[in-house]
Amino acid sequence: MESEVKNQTEMIRQLVSEILDDVESQMLREMRMLRPQMKLIAEKAAATLKEALKGHVPDGRLELLDKLPNDFMYFVDGAVRKVIKLLYFDIEEKIDMAHNFLEIPEVLKSPLPEEVKKVLAEWWMWYDERFALPSGAFLHDGGLRVCVTYNTARLSIICAEWCLGKGKTNCKECENYIDADHVAAHAIKHLQMLLDDYNIKYDRADFMLRHTKYVCTDVAFKRTSTVYRN
Repeated sequence: MESEVKNQTEMIRQLVSEILDDVESQMLREMRMLRPQMKLIAEKAAATLKEALKGHVPDGRLELLDKLPNDFMYFVDGAVRKVIKLLYFDIEEKIDMAHNFLEIPEVLKSPLPEEVKKVLAEWWMWYDERFALPSGAFLHDGGLRVCVTYNTARLSIICAEWCLGKGKTNCKECENYIDADHVAAHAIKHLQMLLDDYNIKYDRADFMLRHTKYVCTDVAFKRTSTVYRN
C-alpha cells in the first residue's frame, strides 16, 4: 500500500512538472511576441529618467540607464520562470501533504478524546488568526501528530530574491527576514503550552519530506475502540 501511494505521488508530481513546463514555455513564447512593445515602453522610461536626472547625476552614471530596456526584458523572463518555480513548489507541498494529512477543522470532527479536541480547538483559534504557514495533523490509532509546515525550496528563492534586491553579497542575512522555522516552532510551542495546561503528554517530532519541513508535536492519548484513519 505504501509503495502504491509513493508511486502515485511520483506520477502526479511528474505530471504537474510537465504541465508547468509547458505553461512556462507558452508564457515565454507569448511574451516574446510582445517584446517590441515592452522594449519601447522601457526605452521611453529610460529616456524620461535620463532627462529628469541630467545635471544632477554624473554623465557616466546616466549612461547606465541605456541598459534599462535589456535589463527589463531579462527581468520579465526571469519573473516568469520564478513564478512557475514557486507555483511548482507550492503544488509539490500540497502533493506531499495530500496523504493522511488532515486540516485542523477536519481533525476536530474526528472521534478524539474531548480534552484533546478542546486543546486543538483553542490552539487552532489562536493559530488561524496569526499565521499563514500550512498546518494540519496525522491521525492514527492511539495518537495525533500536529504539524506546521513550510517549503524550504520556496523560501530559499524568496530569501535570495530579497537579498539580491538589497544588493547584498552574503545572503545569509535574509535568514532573519524570512524565518519560517522560527514561526513554526513558536506555533508548536504554543500548542505544547496548552497541552501542559491540560496535563496531556506530548513529544516533539520534526521531519523533512522532500522540500517540505514539518514542525510537529505528537499528542498521546489512550487507545480506544475507535480505529483512526491511518
